[in-house]
Amino acid sequence: MINLISFTEKDIIGLLEEVDSERLMAQWSGRAYQYPLTEEHLKEYMRIERAKGSYILKASDELTGETVGHIALREIDYVHELGRISYVLVYKKQRGRGIAKQLIEQILQLAFDELQLNRVSLGVFEFNKAAISCYEKFGFKKEGVQRQTCKVDGEYWDNIEMSLLKSEWEAWKDSIQEEVSQ
Repeated sequence: MINLISFTEKDIIGLLEEVDSERLMAQWSGRAYQYPLTEEHLKEYMRIERAKGSYILKASDELTGETVGHIALREIDYVHELGRISYVLVYKKQRGRGIAKQLIEQILQLAFDELQLNRVSLGVFEFNKAAISCYEKFGFKKEGVQRQTCKVDGEYWDNIEMSLLKSEWEAWKDSIQEEVSQ
């Protein structure tokens, strides 16, 4: 199990070590940063996003306290009840343990149950089949493809826009409760 807790300046070095290639950095941040990622970039990211009311979080292993991932809930609009999941990353040595599912479930609990948002969106590159599958298991729907939005090593990447509504989140939670009670 993981806990989502605030990402702090003390966590920057670990994230810099994790994002060790242009390809991984682009998967993590889209076009937000140029490789190599720097401490200054991350401090500025934290300053700007927190000023906007974003939640910048790290996933901490409940037993060891080790950082196992990163996620953010940004572009929060309380008038229209919207938010956007961004900067999703499961650290390399933690993959295959179900961390991504826990990250998404906990960020959705924050968005829908605590913040009372109605819609959460995200973008994912089309080749990232594991992430798309994870999002779809929670009920995220594909809304469209933004063609060739990112260029890495001479290769263009298409971005899939996905979203989940509060009613779909509630239905997902109900289906999990039903499975547990059977």
